[in-house]
Amino acid sequence: MYSDQDVRECNICQSEYVHNGDYDISVCINCRDRLLNRPISRKVTIFIITIVCLSFLMMYRLPEALKAGTEFERGINHSNVAMHKKCT
Repeated sequence: MYSDQDVRECNICQSEYVHNGDYDISVCINCRDRLLNRPISRKVTIFIITIVCLSFLMMYRLPEALKAGTEFERGINHSNVAMHKKCT
C-alpha cells in the first residue's frame, strides 16, 4: 500500500502532515514557519553591530592611514637619497 517514501513524518513534532517539496529535512508547515521566523540571538546581533561599527571606523580612518604611509615612504626615500649622496 504505502511505501516508506509516501508516508513521511515531521522531524520535529512527528506530525504526518509534511509539506511537500524538495527539502533535506521533512517538517510540517507549522514547524517550518516557526523555524523561519526564529529571532536572531542577542550575541549574534551584538557581533554584527560591532563588525559594522569597526568597518565604518576603518573606512573613516583609511585616508589618514594612506597619507601617513605615503609620507613615511617619502621620508625613507629622501633619507636613502641623502645617504647615497653623502657616501659618494
